[in-house]
Amino acid sequence: LPLQELPPLIYQLLLLSMKGQRAMIITGILENFEILEKKCLDGEKESEPKDFKGKGKKVESSSYNLEQLREIQGTIILHIGLSVRQDQELGKEFLKVLKSPRMVPTTFSIGLLLGLYNIQRLESSIQDIFKKMIIDSFQTGSKSSNTLWVKSFFDRFSSVDPEASKSEALQNSIIEAVRYSAVGWEQITQQSVQLGVFLVDLNSTKLTEENQKAVHELGLN
Repeated sequence: LPLQELPPLIYQLLLLSMKGQRAMIITGILENFEILEKKCLDGEKESEPKDFKGKGKKVESSSYNLEQLREIQGTIILHIGLSVRQDQELGKEFLKVLKSPRMVPTTFSIGLLLGLYNIQRLESSIQDIFKKMIIDSFQTGSKSSNTLWVKSFFDRFSSVDPEASKSEALQNSIIEAVRYSAVGWEQITQQSVQLGVFLVDLNSTKLTEENQKAVHELGLN
């Protein structure tokens, strides 16, 4: 499926979700963009991303252009924001899926959270999601690096602990989303500033010493 066809497809899926299966549709959207982002970043020639029914579906390599993908994602963030404003339950379901422990932070998912951040009824929930994501990623990485046998095992086999890399992945996703807010994702520019202010305030007044380190670790203070 060409990238240009994704915005109308996802818009129709959002309309369809009003009849049920919201979680499945939202998860499918986010997981497919996770695969597409990896495809672009890795520069691979072939991939087998899942379609929205969970079946393998080959996409032509010519469709995988990062700048084009970001442009399409910006349009989709805008569409989702408009849909969520009209459907309160859809907004709740998006946040439920986005805060799931199994959901990997990507530039798109961070951009989407920022795109929904200016909806007043969701603001507090999104702040809680960001706070939890940052603290959990730091604590998980710190725990892995401080566990002797885990560190020894991964050092021995020259591998990377997937859990220990969550903090770096989250940092990169937030920074990349904020970068695109200046060019292409202008609809999240104000929310990016608001998030920065929230995290600075959080770091200085409302966190334990360990949790302040989590915000500092991500370079967000």
